[in-house]
Amino acid sequence: MESPKQLQEEKKRVIKIIGKDYSEALQRERMLAAAVDRQQALAMQAQENSIQYNILKREVEINKQLLESMLQRLKEATVSSSLNASNVTILDRAEVPKLPFKPNKRMQVLCGLIVGLMLGIGLALVIDNISDTIKTPEEINYLVQLPVLGVIPFFPSLGVNGRALAHNGSNGHRSAGSLYTIAFDEARSPISEAFRVVRMSILLSNQSKGSRTLLFTSPSLEDGKTTLSNNIAIALSQVNRSVVLIDCDLRRPRVNKSFGMRNARGLSSYLSGEVDLTSIIQNTRVPNLHVVPSGPIPLNPSELLSSDRMDMALKLLAKEFDYVIIDSPPLLAVADGYILSSIVDGVIIVAKADSIPKQVLQRTTQKLSEVNANVLGVVLNQVSARGARYGYGGYYHYGDGNGATAS
Repeated sequence: MESPKQLQEEKKRVIKIIGKDYSEALQRERMLAAAVDRQQALAMQAQENSIQYNILKREVEINKQLLESMLQRLKEATVSSSLNASNVTILDRAEVPKLPFKPNKRMQVLCGLIVGLMLGIGLALVIDNISDTIKTPEEINYLVQLPVLGVIPFFPSLGVNGRALAHNGSNGHRSAGSLYTIAFDEARSPISEAFRVVRMSILLSNQSKGSRTLLFTSPSLEDGKTTLSNNIAIALSQVNRSVVLIDCDLRRPRVNKSFGMRNARGLSSYLSGEVDLTSIIQNTRVPNLHVVPSGPIPLNPSELLSSDRMDMALKLLAKEFDYVIIDSPPLLAVADGYILSSIVDGVIIVAKADSIPKQVLQRTTQKLSEVNANVLGVVLNQVSARGARYGYGGYYHYGDGNGATAS
C-alpha cells in the first residue's frame, strides 16, 4: 500500500495537471473569443464595402449610358455634316469686323455681376430672417460644433400619427404597422436603413466607444425621440448586441405602447422601492431586446430619477446588457433629461428638421455642457425625402419579392 506521503504527492501531481489543462482551455477560449470579434468586425466592414460597391456600380451605369448617348449624337452630327443641304454657292466672303459694335459685353457682365450679387445677398438675408429653424446637418455643425450621427427621412407615404405601411404576408397588400418598430417590421425600407446608418455612427464614433448607457432626448415635444430610441435599440439588437430599452419619460410614457406591453409595474415601481429590478425587465418579440416600461405615473418624477436607486439601476443594467438605451422627456419642458444626462455615458440629441429653432438647439447644448453631459452628437429627424443631396432621393431600390417596393 502507498504511504500517506505518496498519496499527497500524487494528489498534488493530479491537481497540477488539472490546473495546466484548465489554463490551456482558458487560453483557447480567449483565442476563440478574439477570433469571433475579428469576424464580427470583418462582417461590418463587408457590409460597408457592399454599400460603397452599389453606389459605384450605379455611377458606372449612369456614365455608360451618358457615353453611349454622346457617341450616338456624334455619329448623327458627322452624318449631317457630310450631307449637302443646299446648292447655294458663296461668291464673296464677308469681312469680319475687328471689334463688335454692340452689345458691350464687358459692361453688361459687370452690371450683371453687381446686380446678381446684391440680389443674392438680399435674398439670403430675407430667407434667414423668415425661417430660423434647423434644416441641414451643416447648420448643426456650424451652430453647436457637434457631429451629425445621421439623417432620418420623412416619407409622407408612411402615414401619420406614428403609423407606417407594413407588408402583410404573401398577398402583396400592405397594412398599418407601428413606426416605433419599423426597423424590425420593415427592415428593408429606406427609413430602416437610415436607422442603421445612425447605429453605425454610434458604433464607430470615437466618443461613444465604451459608452454602454445612451440617453436619447430632444429639446421639445414631437421631435421623434421615442421613435428613434426604439428603432436604434432594435438596430443594435440586430447586430447580436444584448439591449435593454428604458422608458424614463415618467410623465408621458410611450415605450410600453410601442411594444404592446402592460405598464402596471415598471421603473417608477422600482424607484419607489416596491419591486426589484429584475422583475420589471420584460422580453419583446425582437430578439436580444428587452424593455423596462415606465410604470405608473408618479407624483414626483424628478425626485425619483435623481435618486441613488436610479444610478444603481443603470450600473446593474450596464453589467447585464451590452447597451442600455434610455428614452427621456424633452429637455426644455422638464428637468428630468438634465438629471439623467449627468449619470449616463453618452447623450444623443434628436432635432426635428424645419421645426427646432437654432437658438433652442444652442441653448439645449449649452445647458447640457453645464451639467457635464457627454453629448455624442445630433440626429436630424424627419428631413424631407426630396432632399436627394443626403442620399434619400431614390438611389436605392427595395423590394419584398412580391412586386411591392419602396424607394
